[in-house]
Amino acid sequence: MTQRHDRTGELIGDEGPDPTHDDACHDGWLPDDYAGRPVPCLVCKPHLSDRRQRFQRELDRALKR
Repeated sequence: MTQRHDRTGELIGDEGPDPTHDDACHDGWLPDDYAGRPVPCLVCKPHLSDRRQRFQRELDRALKR
């Protein structure tokens, strides 16, 4: 049996893949957004979650104008 570890080194259980993890994730990145910018996988890169939420709020605000 092979033990797997997440990006922080914590042991991942053998329950199977994380159901919240996007299958399109490749080395911590998802396909580019509509403007061609790279999109981080927030399961692999949780430290970027606040940055993405802040960006989304700014984008929503800009689109409402």
